Amino acid sequence: MTMKETPGGQGSWESRPTFGKYVLVFCGTINFGLAISLPVSLSVMFLDWQESFGVSRAHTAAVHSTCVGILFGGGVCAGWLMNKFGARFTCLLGATLATLGLFVGFFANSIDYLIATTGVISGFGFCLLQLPCIPCITLPFTQYKSLCISICTFGAALFNMIFPHFYRFLVNQYSWRGAYVIISGLAMNTFVTGLAMTSTTRSRRTSSSPAHPTDQSISITSTDHHCNKDDKVNEKLNREVNVVVISLVNSNHTDKGHATECNRKEHPTFYSPLISNVEEDHEEIKNNYLQNGNTVSEDISRTVNGKTEDIIKKSKTRYQISTISTLCTHSLNFGHFSKTSEWRFLTDPMYILYLMFLGTCLSSIFACYILLMDLSKTKGFTDESTGVLFIMITAIASLCGRVLVGFMNLTPRLHSFVILCSFGGAASVAMTLLGSVTDFAVIVSCLLVIGSGIGGMFAIYPKCILDLSTVDSRSYPLALGFTCTSEGIFDFFIPITIGLMVDVSGNYFMPFTILGSLAMLMTVTLLTAFCIRKRHPV
Repeated sequence: MTMKETPGGQGSWESRPTFGKYVLVFCGTINFGLAISLPVSLSVMFLDWQESFGVSRAHTAAVHSTCVGILFGGGVCAGWLMNKFGARFTCLLGATLATLGLFVGFFANSIDYLIATTGVISGFGFCLLQLPCIPCITLPFTQYKSLCISICTFGAALFNMIFPHFYRFLVNQYSWRGAYVIISGLAMNTFVTGLAMTSTTRSRRTSSSPAHPTDQSISITSTDHHCNKDDKVNEKLNREVNVVVISLVNSNHTDKGHATECNRKEHPTFYSPLISNVEEDHEEIKNNYLQNGNTVSEDISRTVNGKTEDIIKKSKTRYQISTISTLCTHSLNFGHFSKTSEWRFLTDPMYILYLMFLGTCLSSIFACYILLMDLSKTKGFTDESTGVLFIMITAIASLCGRVLVGFMNLTPRLHSFVILCSFGGAASVAMTLLGSVTDFAVIVSCLLVIGSGIGGMFAIYPKCILDLSTVDSRSYPLALGFTCTSEGIFDFFIPITIGLMVDVSGNYFMPFTILGSLAMLMTVTLLTAFCIRKRHPV
């Protein structure tokens, strides 16, 4: 049975925002914003790298594409570290690598040196920083998960708007090498935000709602979660599913259920498990499906009388519910829970099409963003301030796109996949036009659409994973990590491919036309598949 509310228990206070949760979301937003914006804004140094080392566009683009590619592409490794050692260890390791990679970039004597330090070391560090942010800030909430994700991505958009101008100021004052030292100091701030983001979160209780003994098992104790090697739950973990067995309590059965009579001195009665799910807000975990979304918990309305010692001896059944293995020491039986793989989302055709869409559409328009400095020069705007202005316009549009997605997501009729395809399709058309236009006003208009598309897709794509029927709370970190890895692979190759095409043709018409058309094709394909799945659900 699912506990909706108990006196002084989870239902009465768990969904309420508290000061600790506000601090956690704030620090998670800062951490996510720094982890995304610090490496992405390095695109303003594209022309400085090319001038310092005298290499081609493709070779120069490899620095930033490697950094961004590993930023998103290392998601599986970051997810494994998070499950193995916890979110706090992952964040601190990421902060160390990100700071170290940027600082040693000061001594770069070749573009390959920058690829190794800025691209590989810092890129992997920022990957470890950004992946735990969304799971950590959403886990303490039973409601407002979508709002938390929107706020978190809002921080990245805000920093993307500020950092390009700040980087350009540092380069003009101290050269790009001196700017690297200062940026490494900014990256060091993630030590503080990472520690705060993974700190203990306590829920608020009022004086009228005293603590209940079961609260100690149900309440969220930490945002750092993993299991020990022996499958026993670490006491410092967050608990998504709790099985509370209440023993040595006297009760009698009435027409309204079980009624406790504490004054009776007869043999104790052993209650059936009370199953409480913290994530009630997420479709009650696929209609209260507790074992990988397949087996529904049964409401057992009977008790077993007898001595507790005899009952314990008769029970040898071990159940594994969600990520927690619990030894049920009683003779009641829930039946056999069939176990399915955590990776079963990889067999979902919708998820495969979703990955292909992100790889072609989101990666293409994101590559357009990181190459804006060279694009402005190719379009005839030789002043570097024009390229920075283009980046700022795109970043502002990205911020507006994230806010717009937050409001659109409040409309129940607008599914997350519809929102994703809408922003992706509009940005693909704008990218195709951007390759051929030279007028300043038209370029700005295209960048506004592209920026809003980048912001909108980045804000909604984590929610799309949650809306897949093959993804539950246990497999969500794996699905998110695999999605980031796939996206990172495309983010590595597409900017280099565009650079090679521009080196050959001398302009951006051919690469933007090809990639924009391919992105529009994938948008139509994904939207069609979604409509078919909606009419004929599996």
